[in-house]
Amino acid sequence: MSDVQAESPSNNGWLKKMLLFGVMILIIGVVMLLLNLYAPNRPVDYADDVQQFKYGSIGTDIENGIPLRVLRVLPQMFPEYLPEGSPVQDFTAFGMILEEGQTMPIGFASLTPAFVREMHEVGS
Repeated sequence: MSDVQAESPSNNGWLKKMLLFGVMILIIGVVMLLLNLYAPNRPVDYADDVQQFKYGSIGTDIENGIPLRVLRVLPQMFPEYLPEGSPVQDFTAFGMILEEGQTMPIGFASLTPAFVREMHEVGS
């Protein structure tokens, strides 16, 4: 190979493009790894098995669900859809159990925020 071929701009350009491509693949891989490790919208894991059974996710709330703030105000905004003669305007009017200290009835799972959402788990 002559000195002119070794120093030609086309060989240098190709090497730079391959190096740039490799660095981009590495950066994309690191970003995907970090998103997987620290992704928001993960179901809350409870240390207590009873709490996990009552409020834990079964996986249906990851792509679906209603934002928590919207879900909390629905009974107050639309009281005409609650059972007639109900003394309370919340989800207990439908017979759901709301334990003291909890924000939502048993059977509603929460995600850790990016957006806090609640989802009623079928079969709860």
